[in-house]
Amino acid sequence: MNTKQKAVIGFGLAVVIAMALYPPWATWCIPVDVRDLQIQYGWLFGRLNYPDCAEKLPWAWGLATDRLLLQLGLVIVATVALTVAFQSKDTGRTRLAMNGHPPSSDHSSGPKYGERNRCIRLEYGRRP
Repeated sequence: MNTKQKAVIGFGLAVVIAMALYPPWATWCIPVDVRDLQIQYGWLFGRLNYPDCAEKLPWAWGLATDRLLLQLGLVIVATVALTVAFQSKDTGRTRLAMNGHPPSSDHSSGPKYGERNRCIRLEYGRRP
């Protein structure tokens, strides 16, 4: 996992925690009417604003779980998509070399692992 992926996952986790601390709330008046349903955002242990119909009718409140789950799903999908988009495109050779194992010499043009590098020095004007 590279640093961009870690940053995306950390940011997604921070957004989920922020949504849990500042969730959407639904307020409505007791004879339930869809027109009286109001959605507002507020702190988890904070005060809510009264709905418009609260002057003449009793009212209730609750967590707007449908909206909260929709937001949570969007954040998870965006986090997974960005994590996959920032996936490194190495062939595995870099990962092996970083773990202390030598890269395979099948695809390399250099000497095999453990062989000495033998160089032939040629000087101009002389034949070896």
